[in-house]
Amino acid sequence: MSNANAPAPLVDTIAHYISELILNGELPPGARVNEAEMAERFGVSRGPVREAIAILSSGFIVDVYPRRGAFVADMDGETVKQLCEYAAYQFANLVRELQRSIHSPSQLDVFDPLIAKLTELAADPDTSVKKFQDACLAVETQACDMIQNRFLLEALSQMGLAVRRVEALAFEQRNAIELHAAFITKTLAVLRETPFDEDIDRHFRSHYEEMWKQLVRQGKIS
Repeated sequence: MSNANAPAPLVDTIAHYISELILNGELPPGARVNEAEMAERFGVSRGPVREAIAILSSGFIVDVYPRRGAFVADMDGETVKQLCEYAAYQFANLVRELQRSIHSPSQLDVFDPLIAKLTELAADPDTSVKKFQDACLAVETQACDMIQNRFLLEALSQMGLAVRRVEALAFEQRNAIELHAAFITKTLAVLRETPFDEDIDRHFRSHYEEMWKQLVRQGKIS
C-alpha cells in the first residue's frame, strides 16, 4: 500500500542535495538555505523547496525561523554530545534487534562483502569522507532490512542525517575512519560469535563518547 503522505521524488531529491551541501561543508553551521536559489536550480516553485527544508528540519540539521528563513543548525558541543549519546543508544538497539532477528550466525554472511569494502576504504588514504560514510550506511541499511521493528527504523531515519553530520566532522581525521571501520567490524564479529548481553550499550556508548571527546580535543566543537 502506498503512503499518501510520502514526499514526492523531487522533494526527496532537493532534500538530499541540500543535505549533501551541509555534510560536505559547503553550507556551514549558521548558513542560510536560500529558497530562491534552490528553486531556480531545480526549476520549481518554492513549495517543493520548503517541503524539502521541512524534511531536513525534522532531521535536526536545519532550523527554520518564522519570517527569517531556514539556516543550517549549529554544531555546538552540547548538541554534538547529545547526538553521540543518541547514536550510541539507537545503534545499540539496532544490533539488539538484529540479534533477535537472526536464527543462525550464517545469516550474517550477507555483511561480509560490505565489511570487506569498508575495510578496503579505511585502508585507502585517498578515500573521501562521503565514500566511507556511504559504505557505513550500506551496513546500517542491511541491518535495518533484517529487523522488523518499525518504530526503531523510524527513529533511526529521523535522526540519521544529524548523526551522519557529526560522523562526517569526525571522519575528517584519518584515524577516526580507521577506528570506526574497526569498530563496525568488531561489532559484527562479536555478534556472530557470542550474543551481546548488557555490554552492548557500553560497547556503543564508549565508541561515540570517544568520538565526541576527540572532536573537543581537536577544537572542532566547544
